[in-house]
Amino acid sequence: MQTDYEVLNPGLYRLHRLFFIGFTSFAVIMALIGVRIAFGDGEDAAIGFVGIGTLPFAALHWYAAKGAKNGAQSGKIISRVIGTFWLFGIPIGTILGIYVWYKTTDSWKSSESRNDAPA
Repeated sequence: MQTDYEVLNPGLYRLHRLFFIGFTSFAVIMALIGVRIAFGDGEDAAIGFVGIGTLPFAALHWYAAKGAKNGAQSGKIISRVIGTFWLFGIPIGTILGIYVWYKTTDSWKSSESRNDAPA
């Protein structure tokens, strides 16, 4: 029996959540460094705010994780876009990209399959 809290695609959900946490943590740490430098000597404080540029990538991973959890088509598309870019990051990115593409093909569990399950 499926519940509303069941993760339909747990592997992709965990992967995207991990990258969301990583990008967000990096942005927060770099922003704190930038604030500390700005209130200190003030020189080169902008370098600390570079991490804020990673927040759009964190948002993409958050939406991809949410889509993978619920089996939404948007999560599948975002995962594939991210996976395509990862293919160029030899060797680890290539492995991650292949994993994402594998998980978004035949093994993807969609929200429609949740509705078709017998009660």
